[in-house]
Amino acid sequence: MNPQSESQGTPETTNSQPASAHSSANNSAPSSSPAPIAAPATQHVNLVAQIPKASVLFKQAVNYYTKNFALIGGIFALPFVFTVMQVLEIIPDLDFLWVLLSGITGYVATIAFIYAITRSEEVKPDFMKAYSGSLVYLLPALWIGVLIFFTQIGGVALFIVPGIIVSILLSLSLFAFFVENLRGLNALVKSWHCVSGYWFAVLGRFLFLAVIAFIPLILITVLSVPFGKFEVNPLTEKANWTMPEFFVLVNDAINVFVLGPVFAIFALSIFKSLSAIKGELSSERAAAIRKKILVLMIIGIVAAVLFLVLGGLVIWWVIQQFIMLPGIQSTASVLPAFNSLFNPVK
Repeated sequence: MNPQSESQGTPETTNSQPASAHSSANNSAPSSSPAPIAAPATQHVNLVAQIPKASVLFKQAVNYYTKNFALIGGIFALPFVFTVMQVLEIIPDLDFLWVLLSGITGYVATIAFIYAITRSEEVKPDFMKAYSGSLVYLLPALWIGVLIFFTQIGGVALFIVPGIIVSILLSLSLFAFFVENLRGLNALVKSWHCVSGYWFAVLGRFLFLAVIAFIPLILITVLSVPFGKFEVNPLTEKANWTMPEFFVLVNDAINVFVLGPVFAIFALSIFKSLSAIKGELSSERAAAIRKKILVLMIIGIVAAVLFLVLGGLVIWWVIQQFIMLPGIQSTASVLPAFNSLFNPVK
């Protein structure tokens, strides 16, 4: 029988019985105590059903965003400056440097922002306190990212779909680190535990946000079409359409100052809701999840090594066939097995 229907039916039966019926029931069954037992079950069912809807999460994220726009702008201003310098080709010879600095400062800003939103209930930090307070989290967060990467690669190596499943299961790992101070593999285990049983619910909420995020990006692309131009790629000799710099900057600004922060707030709300619903993680459950992650991680490391080796062999073959550098030819000549592999005797 459905526990939910039992817990819902018990109060109705009790309220509809007259006093005499209660007394007779008590005489015939002195140990009748279904109501106190059913009450916790009713609370548990209601608690599980209370995972917030995507629209509610989105409204919460927008509400926090609008109240803390100055904080968000201050945190993400520096990486956007480097993005502007790269898009506008200020000092063209330093384009690679602008891209590198934009990536590094973007990572630091993201960690600072997650630090800020996970500490906002204790004290509301300004962007300088967010940066200074997050410094000790940079390397541990990076290590968690490395673990997630190899675990996802392991899932992808098992024919793509497991990689998608694993990506959603581990999508809340950083928030487990910042909210519960779980480091390394423990953060991945906590995320896996929280999302398990709610995988489709979490995926649906992320897809909801992705659809909303695409709306301004598509609008910008459509508006930029009349102002774009075609440029010939010297390598492919094909004409490619190029978006004007102004629209590129608007697109980047929306990504940096709006979509990224809203997504982080949105995901944090999901983590807090699921963490409250799932409760404490038992040691047995943690050990079982840890084994699964370690297996996927080992597969991912092996797959990454094989990819690098095969990629190196392919590059070597391309160099042999098309560039034919004398030094490489002489080096390859000491590897007859390698030469016979790519240059079979006819």
